[in-house]
Amino acid sequence: MLVSFRVGYNFIFIKSKRILTIDGRGLILYPDALNYTRKDKNMNELTINVSRDFGRVIGGREKKICDFSGEEFRERFLDDNFDTHDKITIELDGVLGYPWDFLDEVFGVIAKRYGKEAFWEKIHLVSANNYATEKIEYIVNHAKKKGT
Repeated sequence: MLVSFRVGYNFIFIKSKRILTIDGRGLILYPDALNYTRKDKNMNELTINVSRDFGRVIGGREKKICDFSGEEFRERFLDDNFDTHDKITIELDGVLGYPWDFLDEVFGVIAKRYGKEAFWEKIHLVSANNYATEKIEYIVNHAKKKGT
């Protein structure tokens, strides 16, 4: 369902339950982005910019096979932080493409470990490119939680 409403000089289109696209700017935000002016001081947030904090060229799944792997990213940024932060924003722009294996290792493993509901409550993706976010949504929404 596509819904639009006016905000300032731009239209905001709700493309899915999780993503808003601001027309003309190529920005992707989340529904709670409209509430960013009211930040809870008790909320523990983390923002990860993949290209700045990890690398512009991304590898495959396992760190024994390649540098800048999904396993390395997950261990370095998500394994410990998922339990200690209320919200994790991952900025995906600036990378020269995302291999499927990388995305499955990073986001699929976390979704399998904690469940897709917990994943979407905590992880927020920001990207001007729907391609990467759509691949991640597919991976997470098709992940089966361990033990079920």
